[in-house]
Amino acid sequence: MTIIIQRALVPFPFIGMLMFAFLQSLPELRTPLGLALLATTALLLMLRPIEREIRSNLKFKTRVVLIGHRPIARKFLYEVERFPERGYTIIGIVEESLSHQTHRSPFLVLGTIEELQTIVAAVKPDLIVLALSDRRGRMPAAELLEFQSNGIRVEDVADAYERISGKLPIEVVTPGQLIASQRLRKSQALKVAQRVLSLIAAVILLVLFAPILVIVAVAIKIDSGGSILFWQTRLGKSCRPFQCMKFRTMQPVERTPSEWVGDNFERITRVGKWLRTSGDHRLGAGSISLREQPRGRDREDAV
Repeated sequence: MTIIIQRALVPFPFIGMLMFAFLQSLPELRTPLGLALLATTALLLMLRPIEREIRSNLKFKTRVVLIGHRPIARKFLYEVERFPERGYTIIGIVEESLSHQTHRSPFLVLGTIEELQTIVAAVKPDLIVLALSDRRGRMPAAELLEFQSNGIRVEDVADAYERISGKLPIEVVTPGQLIASQRLRKSQALKVAQRVLSLIAAVILLVLFAPILVIVAVAIKIDSGGSILFWQTRLGKSCRPFQCMKFRTMQPVERTPSEWVGDNFERITRVGKWLRTSGDHRLGAGSISLREQPRGRDREDAV
């Protein structure tokens, strides 16, 4: 923990000088509200590396054991390994039978379902993810219930994938599940309440993050010149188009750009690279939104 705090204090002098420069150049900030906003901004900038270090430390990660080899299991494993900062680590895989152990895997194969009790006692996971290809007669229900009573979470791979990645595994969702799902139905009162809360939260966050947004805007202007903002047409509620305003992280081009980031590495600016690697580019890409909009892929911020 001491090392984590030491690493977090490394940018402290830079943050202090930056806040001092703001106070000197903008006397309007020398008010209780302005000082509170600057102090909040400095605190957030200092806490971010601490949070990142904690998430990347194995001591603080959720230990996961995967049971089975359904096709979506590979996507789940890839998602966990791709984003270690989300706080999960794969201990190993439990195969359904001995015949499946012939499949090559970059992860440690701990054994088969028949040895599940011994495996769990040895590795002590925090989460067991079920990815059985066929649960009929294979799922060890008694053992899984016992694990849950002992504090170990048990979750289906589709639910775990959706929760960790924030994406719906559409290939495993059946029409019957969509039709029977009650989560698709919302009362009018709930819709109004969600909209009001969204507007209030967006306004508050916009005020709190205003200093950071100003810093990002100045950095973009100094780094690559040109326009600071990028406008994109998106579809909102009821498929109504609207203009989404975001910070520009790429150099503009006259031709129609590719959708994929692999084709656009040379277009990403230095500030854009920093925003993307720090995970803050979505803040500059319209995450503080006063308009209702579904998730989608944006062309300027290619994926």
